[in-house]
Order: sequence, then C-alpha cells, then structure tokens
Amino acid sequence: MPRGFAQVVCHTNVDNRCVRITCGDLDVALFEWGRGEPLVLVHGLAEDHRAWRGVLPWLALHRRVIAYDLRGHGETSLGTADGTLAQLAGDLVTLLDAAGLERVDLCGFSLGGTIVLRVAIDHPDRVGRLVAVSTSSRVGRAAAAWYQERATKADDAGVVNACRAMVRLGTEPLDPELRRIQAPTLVVAAELDELCPPRAGAIVAAGIPGARLRVLPRTGHDVPLERPQELSQAVLAL
Repeated sequence: MPRGFAQVVCHTNVDNRCVRITCGDLDVALFEWGRGEPLVLVHGLAEDHRAWRGVLPWLALHRRVIAYDLRGHGETSLGTADGTLAQLAGDLVTLLDAAGLERVDLCGFSLGGTIVLRVAIDHPDRVGRLVAVSTSSRVGRAAAAWYQERATKADDAGVVNACRAMVRLGTEPLDPELRRIQAPTLVVAAELDELCPPRAGAIVAAGIPGARLRVLPRTGHDVPLERPQELSQAVLAL
C-alpha cells in the first residue's frame, strides 16, 4: 500500500476497499472495486462516490474502478478551498501521485466532467482515455447566476466551493484549451438534460481533436443513475 494510506472500516452494500489518503491539505476518502486497468470516476456537485453505484456491477467486472469524494464532499475534508476548478483538478492529480497511479482512464459526471477535462488539459500524460458525462466547458449568464445563488444559500462548504468554481467558467471557459487534450475522448450527453443539454456536449466534443459524441435518448441529466448499463458499455467500449 502506498505511503499515506491508512486502512479504515467501510460499511457499504458492495464489496469494496476503502482507504484514507492525505493529499496536501486534504484527507481524501477513496474507494476501489474490481481488478484490471485503473478507471477513476469523478462525481458531481453535492454528491459523493455513491453516485456511481449503478455502474459498478458492469464496470467492476472488467476494470479496477476507483472513486473518491471531492474536496468538501462525502468523507473528504474541505481543506483550504479556493473556489477554483484548477484546485479541484489538482486534487485529483495529487491523489493519483499518492496512490502510485501514473496513467489512468478518467470518467467524470457533471461537475466531475469539468474536472476531468481540466486534468486532461493540464496533464495530458496522466490520462489514457477520457469520458465526460452530462457536462459543459462553459456556463452562460443564467447558469452562472444559478451557481452564484446556490453558493450564497448552501450550508455545505464543499458545495459552496464547487459552485464558486463553476461560476468562474462564465468568464474562464475551457473552450479555448480543449484542443490540448490528447486522450481518446467520448462525450456523453442526454436528450432531456436541461442543465447540460446536448448542445453543451457537442461544443465539448467539437473542441477536442478526434472526440466522439453520444446522445442518450429519453434521458435526463443524471445519466449514471438513469442509464447505468448503457453508460458502462460506452465506457468499456472506449
């Protein structure tokens, strides 16, 4: 076990391994299932690793699936949060370093999607393949106002921090940097998604060289919950 890990007791309804790891200013909760080539899952706003429970029956049969709780979410501490996407992406890279993972496949949902895009932009050598689900590379005025309002009303400091990071996408979109992503990329969008509509996914896919877009029909924003089997098959096919 890499330095920095400490075994803890986990009580879950799936067979997994839960460890704690100190990453800079954070105490990160990390969970693992299965064996094989590592695949790291990054959850969305106001969620934790359990957001991926629907895909585990398929993914863990073929891959070493790793999920963690984002800064200030679930069982991970808040640390010294600065409200930036760069910090949230840096947390993931620091976690990979501490876990001894040189190169991994990444799959991120919603907020997690923007995080994995940021990692793939800044650290292309660390990403084998990339899946961005129900996400966006920018936010418009209405979305920025929604995140700003939620940040002022939320009681959870981790949610506030993540909302502040998303607000910044209004003035600091990822669009101009997407071309720097080198990993084979699949963008998954949902036909009925009102938060990150298919057009948002199309913009991301168009900005990444060679990226493919898949739109799931009759599906809302929460693709991992609504369409876990289809999402798992798409990830494994990539």
